[in-house]
Amino acid sequence: MCIRDRDKLKAYSPDDKRALREIAKKHRNLNVVVCKNKTTVTPGIYSTGTIASSREHALKIELVSGKKVLIIGCGHAGLMNIIKWSSSNKEILHAIMGGFHLKNEASHNVRLILRNISNRVERVIPLHCSNHKRVFKEVLKDKYTPGGVGLKVVFE
Repeated sequence: MCIRDRDKLKAYSPDDKRALREIAKKHRNLNVVVCKNKTTVTPGIYSTGTIASSREHALKIELVSGKKVLIIGCGHAGLMNIIKWSSSNKEILHAIMGGFHLKNEASHNVRLILRNISNRVERVIPLHCSNHKRVFKEVLKDKYTPGGVGLKVVFE
């Protein structure tokens, strides 16, 4: 089946970016969905909506078990802010994964951030722009899963 035979493809964005509008003009099968607020992508998968003033969003996935996984692109809004924005105060996330934007942070700041989130998450999988692998392992111990290209993650 060709793309032109399907329903319109959707690109979810926290902002009505010019580049997405231009792509949508060239590819008529692309429908840009702006997610300024929490938006359902498909049942069980949600955009958090625009996080504070960052012009970013994250995806929250509800597993069959009811547990929640948060996928972050590049956490310019700050890891603690993203978790607070996307979850209630009492909610424990099964996992967070993605770019945590910590590469230029001092190790002592990363330790503080990780200690502050450790009671809110069961599993942490840092990807690009996170760095500080030794600090993640030291602070999070068994909650830490090293990430990278080719990583296959199974959530229960």
